[in-house]
Amino acid sequence: MESKFSRRISGFEILINPVQEKDLYELEPFIRNWELLPYEHYKEVTRDRAAVYLLSQLREAILDPSNALLYQAQADRQATGLICVRMLNWDSRIFGLKMAKIDPMVLKGTGSLSRESGALLLERILRHCEAEGISHLSTRVDTKDILSIHLLEDQGFRLVDTLVTYLHNLRDFTRDDLEPDHLVRPFQPSDFAPMKDLARKAFSNKGDMLSRFYADPHLPDEKCDEFYGVWLENSVQRNEADKVFVAELDQTPVGFITCKINPGIHHLLGVKIGYTPLTAVLPEVRKQGVYTSLKKAAMGWLKDRVDFLESRTPISNITSQRIWVKLGGKLVSSHYTFHKWLDKS
Repeated sequence: MESKFSRRISGFEILINPVQEKDLYELEPFIRNWELLPYEHYKEVTRDRAAVYLLSQLREAILDPSNALLYQAQADRQATGLICVRMLNWDSRIFGLKMAKIDPMVLKGTGSLSRESGALLLERILRHCEAEGISHLSTRVDTKDILSIHLLEDQGFRLVDTLVTYLHNLRDFTRDDLEPDHLVRPFQPSDFAPMKDLARKAFSNKGDMLSRFYADPHLPDEKCDEFYGVWLENSVQRNEADKVFVAELDQTPVGFITCKINPGIHHLLGVKIGYTPLTAVLPEVRKQGVYTSLKKAAMGWLKDRVDFLESRTPISNITSQRIWVKLGGKLVSSHYTFHKWLDKS
């Protein structure tokens, strides 16, 4: 077990130490009182269910010590912060360096003690990452989480994107509502080469949908291309998606959309949620309704299996957001994504 990390600040001794499974019981009130619990934008999800979901995620991390580690901050024996670091093994293989993410970062309060203990906790996390040889660290925080945002900036994290999340209540739609205007069919083997090539190029468009990877000046573009190509490949193999659809114009594949369901969420939250993580359309056929047809097809498939669809995109992607609103989507949350390089100044 690691030695404790402490500092005396504002008359309090702040302790930073690893979290074990037995500690979760004492941390439960702290978690339940966090103002930014996940999935609280669902009126069907109570704070109790949201807290249980987060605690389950933390327990899973504790039980996988080779890929995750939790630290907590305490002042006067009261929890003041919690950070979990998780290895990103897939990302690491593609980019050829050790990458990890902070998820979640749970800090409370706005006073000096909250700031100081949060800063010390983040400092301990960075020391751990450096000791483990982690080169690249990312995190995503709610845009309302001002304390975390300022602490990340103080430690040299750089903003790489702002994501907005829209919610579609699929129970509000009939089958006719979701009938595509273009031919949309399940992915087939002959689609793989052209659609993988599309995936490798679609997210570097700096004018519309620049992803966080391309926004990071230290990540090579060719590796970012590979990341999205492998993502589609894994989606087709059912590792990263449950269904993939392709749109056709004149018997030619011109775009794709992936659908994913998280079955564990229903048990914990009481709602069934689906996602469309990856979508792309050839530039030359945009503004012809192809994306709308893909989205409708995905919503139609998900409607038979889940209650809600969550759609997330960079805030600069105005085109997709306009389509989501026309399809009944409601803006429910927004998050900043930060990157930090531990081996670069």
